[in-house]
Amino acid sequence: MPTDRRRLFFDGRRWTGTLLLAVCCCAVSCKHFAGPEKSGNVNELLPPLSMASEVVGIDVFFVRIPYYNRELLRQLWSEVDEQWGSPTLRRELMDQGLRIGIQGVSLSPTLTQLIDAKATPSPPTTDIIEVSVAELQKDPIVRKQSFRMMSGMYTLFQPYADPIPEMALFWSESGQFCGKTFKDAEGWIGLVATPLKGGQVRFEVTPEVVHGTKERRFNFHSGVMFSETAKPRHVFYNLTVSLDLLPGQWIVMGPASENCSGIGRCFFTRERGETEQKVILIRLARSQRDTVFENSLLPDASRDNFQMLERN
Repeated sequence: MPTDRRRLFFDGRRWTGTLLLAVCCCAVSCKHFAGPEKSGNVNELLPPLSMASEVVGIDVFFVRIPYYNRELLRQLWSEVDEQWGSPTLRRELMDQGLRIGIQGVSLSPTLTQLIDAKATPSPPTTDIIEVSVAELQKDPIVRKQSFRMMSGMYTLFQPYADPIPEMALFWSESGQFCGKTFKDAEGWIGLVATPLKGGQVRFEVTPEVVHGTKERRFNFHSGVMFSETAKPRHVFYNLTVSLDLLPGQWIVMGPASENCSGIGRCFFTRERGETEQKVILIRLARSQRDTVFENSLLPDASRDNFQMLERN
């Protein structure tokens, strides 16, 4: 074969291979890939936010019950489950004028009414309505706050912000009768949340009193000494309540009755013309569910027993 004809033959094969390669690349590049479906809501295209397993979300409602609505408090306790823990601890709480219970996911009629309550004044007896300065300074009927709590973190809630000049309290601790008058006392409720398996959260509720004037004291932490200035505090560890909640359940906390004494009266009652009271409602809004045991097989002991039953 002449040299020019041979060169033309090889050039033709080279161009034919190049053309076939280009066609294959074009076919691959033109393949249709299914993209995300279009939606009218932009938020649906974003991945859902997730919390860490040691974080829980709670909603806290501070509900003020005026004197003319005091019947709601009696109705509320009739709808709350207080059959938790030991009867001895429940009796000690009642002696202190304090009641704590659990409300289910389905809200009771009274709890729904309290949360949806509006700041409506009592019906006037005359055509003239007088509004005092004390009425203008009152808290709203319902105040809501949302929190994210780390596991083991100690969080404090205060029913009333104004201190009491003298708060005389008596209680029993380790089989001994104790009593003390606290000056400029403020009632606080301490809360600790611990996530459990299956989405449950264990809440520990502890009342405490902050009183007196600020003092400077020295503390040690991790081998380091530091100073802080704060008021003295007395924590009623003997009244700590432990409750296990599922998402959507409530902790209801407040005075035992209208004329209660002890912590329930000092923490949740104020004499402002007519007696008014408060309740604290804590709802487990969100928790991370641990699915480690959901798809697992039976434990070894249970599996052996199950096989023995089959053989029998």
